[in-house]
Amino acid sequence: MPRKPKSSLDTSLLYSKLKYKHLLSEQALSSKHKEAVKFLEAKGVKPGKIREHARKLLTSGALAGSLLLSSPQLSTVPNISNKQAQVATADINQSLSNKLSSILPKKIEPLSPEKETEISHIYFPLLVLMLFQSLAIQN
Repeated sequence: MPRKPKSSLDTSLLYSKLKYKHLLSEQALSSKHKEAVKFLEAKGVKPGKIREHARKLLTSGALAGSLLLSSPQLSTVPNISNKQAQVATADINQSLSNKLSSILPKKIEPLSPEKETEISHIYFPLLVLMLFQSLAIQN
């Protein structure tokens, strides 16, 4: 019987070992820190998915920080009155509702990564516009 060369990697064995370590660490966390687990679950974060949640928070924080640091000078933003901002916000809400209703499924189900990307492409320009509007009102 020929032996496998040493350079090949048994990914199924590696996966099962990682899964086992993950389960052990999740059990250890829930047994040692019950209050923390209850707190995380109350906030909607599964203790086993804490790294994924932290990754999302760090990514969104880095994106928001880079947007704020790379924004153009605020003095070039036109002065918008409060009434104009309310009308613009109503228009944005209507536009957002129309675009999302065409993308989102009718039944509640998990979104595919493609749909998540599509939704983020809709939200991004609107959030930037709303940010500039709020900054203009504050000035």
